[in-house]
Parts: sequence; structure tokens; C-alpha cells
Amino acid sequence: MALSMMGCTDGLVSSGPDATPSTTSGSTTDGKVRHTHLFDRATRPSPPAGAASKSSANEVGLIIGLRKGIDPYKFFRRYKFFRRYKFFRRYVMNGGAGTVDAAALDSILNVIQDDPDVQWIEPDVGVGSADANTGAFSANDQRVPWGLQRIGAAQAALGEGVSDVDLYVLDSGVDHQDLNLASCHDATGDSLVVCDTPSDPSGHGTGVASIAAAQDNNAGSVGIAHGVRVHAMKVLTGDGTNTPLSSVIEAVEHVTAHKLANPSTPVVVNISFGLNIGTAAYNALDEAIQASIEAGVV
Repeated sequence: MALSMMGCTDGLVSSGPDATPSTTSGSTTDGKVRHTHLFDRATRPSPPAGAASKSSANEVGLIIGLRKGIDPYKFFRRYKFFRRYKFFRRYVMNGGAGTVDAAALDSILNVIQDDPDVQWIEPDVGVGSADANTGAFSANDQRVPWGLQRIGAAQAALGEGVSDVDLYVLDSGVDHQDLNLASCHDATGDSLVVCDTPSDPSGHGTGVASIAAAQDNNAGSVGIAHGVRVHAMKVLTGDGTNTPLSSVIEAVEHVTAHKLANPSTPVVVNISFGLNIGTAAYNALDEAIQASIEAGVV
């Protein structure tokens, strides 16, 4: 059901102390919506609703950047049209993401743009699963990968493992006994959660982690920095469905928080997937990665 604004926001804005924007000046509506060509890629089927629901069959994901000092929780409580929302913890950006009725998108964007607390809005596009599969590793015979030999690191690396380094692999998951797996998180659901059991449906994340960090233990493969602590951050589903970009940002934020809490510990991130958005202009993930780099993450 499309919403007709007619110059008012009745039915869209919640009542109560969070209903009023925190600022009254310093922000304009011009140019707040960016990457508009990607809204089709941020549209997805709505979750099952009750029979009485009048919402459309599709919903659109939005990522919203807020002005410094604005409370994201209060912002999302301000509006009734967000079906679900989550907010970032300000380690990489101030803002959050939410889903809205696709049929009402234009009207909703008008309302959000008029809010002086909002800096920018962009589609929360889906990130597809990795197609690569590196294959199984032998449990009986250790091999030195071609890449390790090619960069001249084969002999230098063997026998001299690296220990006090945290490697975060943002991928399809990590699951192999040949890795020093220190933690596992899953960002493919509604929020970032600790994994009950490590898994990697496609094998891509495990392959990436093994190239970097497989242990020197006479089995499987051996990595360039073998033995480092590997942290699995599952952001790709491996089943053909897409993960919202905001979920990847949550993972980047988690890594950044770890670095800020442990400034003397080297923290490295590997992201071996891409997203062609048809422009070189920064999007929300670019900004999150930039903030993470500035915090000391490599």
C-alpha cells in the first residue's frame, strides 16, 4: 500500500519523546539519497505476515547515516514504517539499517530526507555468496601451496609460526581442523551472533583462511602465516541467497571494536568478495572499512 504524504507525516511518525528530531539546522534534504540505481538490488521478498497485513509482497533495505551525536536507537523508534531495524555501535559509523514496505518507498524516503538528523540514505544491497570451492584437504600429507612457493616464502615460513596476530576472515565461514580457529560469528541472520558450530557450505572461506594461516602440522596445507588466530566471520550464506550489506558492516564493526580494545595486537582482515555497484563513489561499506583502517586494522 503506497502512502500519500500530502504535506504531513500522520501515521508514519511515532508519538513520544523520540518523535522529534534532535537537531533543527545544519542538514539539508538535497542529495541525501545516494546510489539510487541500486534500489532494485535492495528489494527482497517480505517475511511471512498475518493474513490481515496490507503491506506489499516486497520490502526494501535502507542504510542510514546519522549526524554525529544522534542516538540511532531513538532515531529508529521515531518512525513507524521500519519493519525491522538494527543500529551500529559507532565504531565505524553512526547510523543503522532497516527495512520498509517497497510500495511506500518514495513516501518514506521523503520523510527520512526531511529529518535533519539524517546525513545520507542508501540501498542496503545484497551481497552474493562466493562461488569458489578450494576442494578438500588431505588429512595425511601436508602440502606447500604453489602460491607460498611462488612468493619465495616456502622455506622462510616453515617452522616459524606466527602466534600473537588476529586474522578475521569475512567470507562463507571457516571450518577445518588444520586452522587455529579462535572464534566464530555469523552475520547472515538478523544480527551478528556467535556460531553454535563452525560451518562453511561453499568451502571458500576455509580455503582463504588456509592460504593465510593453515598450521604447520604435517597435515593438509600450510599457510603463509601458519598458526595465527583465525576468527571466522560468516557473511556469505553459501546457499544462493544474499546477505544485506549492513550485515557485512556489522562484521567490520565487530573487528574494529576488537582492535580498539586491543590496540597493541595486530588485527588483519581478509575480504575476498566484491560488489559491483556501478560507480567509484563510496558506499556505506567503503566508509566502514575506511574507519576500520583508521582504527589500526590492516
